[in-house]
Amino acid sequence: MCHGSMSVFPPRNLDKPSLIRTTLLNQPAELSCKGDYYLDASDPLSSYLLATVTSVGREVTCPSGGRGGSRMPNREGMPTIEGARLQDDELACLTWWVVEVARLSRLNPPPRDAGLPPLTCHEIRQCVVGCSGDSGCAARCDRLALSTAQIQHLELQKCSLAACPSQETVCRCVHECRAGGACTDPVGICNSSERDPFCEMHCK
Repeated sequence: MCHGSMSVFPPRNLDKPSLIRTTLLNQPAELSCKGDYYLDASDPLSSYLLATVTSVGREVTCPSGGRGGSRMPNREGMPTIEGARLQDDELACLTWWVVEVARLSRLNPPPRDAGLPPLTCHEIRQCVVGCSGDSGCAARCDRLALSTAQIQHLELQKCSLAACPSQETVCRCVHECRAGGACTDPVGICNSSERDPFCEMHCK
């Protein structure tokens, strides 16, 4: 992967869902367009990330002006050689994501969460664990997230409450974190390929 954790090309860590936002948000571009942010929270449509994929020609123009390298994505195994331009629906999806990340970054995060507002179900779980039992904080974690993440988290909560009505940690560990537990499927869906923060903290 061109921008994976071991890549020679910045930005890196784009193969790790939990690190994508912190890698891009308000971070200055490193090779080209150094006066621009990969993802500009104050002006998302001027993000270098979008400029790299929306260029009609072979070369990117920096949001602030100047040459910004070859259009992305590059050809497989051929860095700096532009590949096929993304389809319009793909560009629309990426633009929506950039604008939404910028919008959420401007909201106040939950009081005990030093990170960015959650976008994914996994990030909601991280946020809730960081609230350390503060129910108001935990509710806000859900409220700030995207609707698809909220739905996944709600399904997981419903399963957890059905299996463990009193929400004892030991019961939750059995049903959310152990093989064969009643809620391991929704936990897996919520976390995708990431480790579950509740299980990591309480159930080892």
